[in-house]
This record gives sequence, C-alpha cells and structure tokens, in this order.
Amino acid sequence: GMPNLHAVYCGNNPFTQINLTGLPSLVVFHCASSGLVHLDASQLYSLYNLFVYNNPNLETVNMKNGSIESENGVNFENCPSLQYVCADENQLDNIRWVVDLFGYTDCVVNSYCSFAPGGVSYTIQGQNRIDMQGNGCDASDIVYPYLKYALTGSGTGVLISNQYGNFSIPVSAGTHTMVPFMENPTYFTSAPANASVSFPSQ
Repeated sequence: GMPNLHAVYCGNNPFTQINLTGLPSLVVFHCASSGLVHLDASQLYSLYNLFVYNNPNLETVNMKNGSIESENGVNFENCPSLQYVCADENQLDNIRWVVDLFGYTDCVVNSYCSFAPGGVSYTIQGQNRIDMQGNGCDASDIVYPYLKYALTGSGTGVLISNQYGNFSIPVSAGTHTMVPFMENPTYFTSAPANASVSFPSQ
C-alpha cells in the first residue's frame, strides 16, 4: 500500500519472508544477510536493482515482472541453496550469467513461473547430449549446454539447460510439453521432437 516507495533496505534481519505487493514504483530492493527462503518480486514492475546476497537459505526468486528495462543490478552471491530463478525472457541470459558466475550448477533459470513453491509440485528433469555417432545418446556423448525449450502446461515459458546440459523444473499437476529450439535446425534434429508428461499419473 505504498505506491510511491522507491527503495527498500531490509538486510541483516532474521525474517524468512517479505510481502512485496502494492509497490509498483519500487526501484531498489536490498535485503542481504537475512533468512529469506522464497522471494516473490513479480509485482515490482519498476525494479532495477535486486540485491539478496548472503542469504544461505534462499531457494527461489521470482523476478518475472514484465518490466520494460531489465534489472541492471542483480546479486545472488553466497546463496548456496538457490535452486530456481524465474525472470522475464529478455533477462534470462544476464541472470544465467550471474548464476554461473557464483557457481550454482544446480540452479535453474527460466521464464516458467507457474508453480507454487512449498505447494505440491512435480519435477521435470533431464540432460541434453549430442549423438555424433548416430547410435543413440549415452554417457560417452558430449553435453549440449544452454539448450532452450518452450514449456507449456499450466503456464507458458522458456526453460534453458545449464552449462552441463542439465535442466530441472518444478511444475504443478497437469500435462506439460517441452519443445527444444535448435539454433540451427539445418544441422541438428531432436529426438524426440517434443516431450509431454502428465502429473501425477506419470
């Protein structure tokens, strides 16, 4: 209920959650060294700086807010529990670079935010590989890093595998379909061309 508030500095506090609704003008959110576990910044339409470093329990960040300008300053340093960052599609490369910079190899960065952290969820996970010999993918084939997928189901978004070709995303109950986007489809084909899975039946 503070529509003109421009900045929040709330670091060095033990709280585990914060409600950031009703702050459409917020430009700076600085909450380092706290007990945050899940951060929902999806309604911060003017957000430019997001600093949540030194939050050892932080698991998820939803910063998909539809802002025209991408967040310029983002810092997730020393957040070893970080598993999932959801952002606008125009931010994905920058956020993936930040996550890689801090060495979070198990953190997923994508634009698919339709799951509810803490609720009942299921996991879609896998690894991309290039089958150079044409004999089926196996552990000896090299990984295909940063492959982009369109993901549809209870929502739509983009999922990008990490530098090791791994991807993992929690989703809600229902049918979800993944379609890979090859940078040059003349040289690559996907097997299968797409994949669908229904939870909880499968």
